[in-house]
Amino acid sequence: MNKTLLLLIQLQNLILGNDGDLSAVSGRIECLRSYLPETYLSKFDRLLRRRRLAVAALTDSGTCGNCCSSLPIGDSIAIRRERNVVHACRQCGCFLCSDIRPLRFSTQEGAGL
Repeated sequence: MNKTLLLLIQLQNLILGNDGDLSAVSGRIECLRSYLPETYLSKFDRLLRRRRLAVAALTDSGTCGNCCSSLPIGDSIAIRRERNVVHACRQCGCFLCSDIRPLRFSTQEGAGL
């Protein structure tokens, strides 16, 4: 999987997994943000401000894990095959990956950077 996408997933998990209390993980958040290109960060921030997920999984049925819109078959195939490319949902704009379930971690485990 693309390193940028992995960092975005870790950042989202930290932000959404702390019940709004980011003080305990603010240093980790800033560290992750420092590794990300500004273009991805601005989109990530904009998506989270809209109270949506910034990164979502592509479901087995080929729908966006955020807005539940059905993706074209070509997009679904590309997301599953092209793991080094960052893809986005055409409907809601969130970053899509083939699977984010194994990448969830607690804030105590860290991101391994």
